[in-house]
Amino acid sequence: MALPSQTRWSGTPASPIRDLRPSPSAFTLIEVLVGLAVLSVLLTILLMIVSGTSKVVQDGQAAASSRQRARIALEQMTSDWDRAVFSRGGAVQKPLRMVRNPDWLSPDVLNRDAIFWVVSEPSGGLAGIGYFLKWVNGRYYLFRYQVEFDSAAIDAQRTDPASWLTQDRLNALYSATTVTGLQGVLAEDVIGLWVHLLDKNAVPMVGSEGGAMYDLRDDEAPELVEIELVLLDQATAQRITSESEIRSLQGASNAEAMVTSLPDKLKGGSRIVRMRAWIGNKWTD
Repeated sequence: MALPSQTRWSGTPASPIRDLRPSPSAFTLIEVLVGLAVLSVLLTILLMIVSGTSKVVQDGQAAASSRQRARIALEQMTSDWDRAVFSRGGAVQKPLRMVRNPDWLSPDVLNRDAIFWVVSEPSGGLAGIGYFLKWVNGRYYLFRYQVEFDSAAIDAQRTDPASWLTQDRLNALYSATTVTGLQGVLAEDVIGLWVHLLDKNAVPMVGSEGGAMYDLRDDEAPELVEIELVLLDQATAQRITSESEIRSLQGASNAEAMVTSLPDKLKGGSRIVRMRAWIGNKWTD
C-alpha cells in the first residue's frame, strides 16, 4: 500500500494570529478618568480636613495667647488698685485724688478711658500710677504709667494730679520708633479700655462715665472699680489699616457695644475680658 505523499510548503511561514481582545489586566481610558476624579475628590476632602484642623489649632493658640495677655494685665491692675491710698476722714485738707480722662492730656490717649491715682510704695512713699491706650507704630498698646512722688513736693503732688501726670512723661513712654524701645507696655493689641467706678453697693457713681476728679476720702471715694478690655489676637490686629478704623468705635459705652460694631474682619479675633477689684484700704493723713 502506497503511502500518501508529503506536501511541501514553500515561501514565508504564516504569521501567528493575534488576539485583539483587551487584556483583562489593563484599564480603559474611562476607568482611568473615573479613578482620577475620585482621587481628586478624596484629596480635596482630606485637604479640607487638614486645613480645618489647622485653623482650629491656630484659633485655640490665638485665644490662649489673648487670655494670657489679659491675665497678666488684670493681675497687675488688681495689685495696683489694692495699693490705692485714701485720705483719712472727710475733713482732710489735702485729699489724695484720682483722675479719670484728664482734660490736660492729649485726646489720643483716652481710648475710651484713661485713669490715674495714688498708690503706696513698698518704701513707704507715694507714687502716681495709671493706665491708658495708645496707637504706636501701627498697633495699639496698653501702657502702665508710674512716677514716684518727690518727698519735697508731696503735698502738692497728692492734691494736684497735673503736677505728676504730664503729657511729656507720657510721651517718653511711647516716643521710641521701635517696639523694643517702648516703655511701660503692659499688653499689646488692646483696642478698648473702659473704667467703671462703683460705690460699695456696686452701683455706678454719679458722673463716673466721663472725665472727673475724685477726692479719695473714706466717705466719698469709689469703693469698686470694674475694668473692661477688648483685645485682638495678633493675626487679626494686623488687619487694622489705620488708627481711625478703631478710634471711631472707642466711644462705645462698653466693650460689648464696641465688639458688636467691629468690622467682620476683626470681630472674630476679638476677646472681651473684665475684672472687678476693691479700691485699696490703705490710709494716709
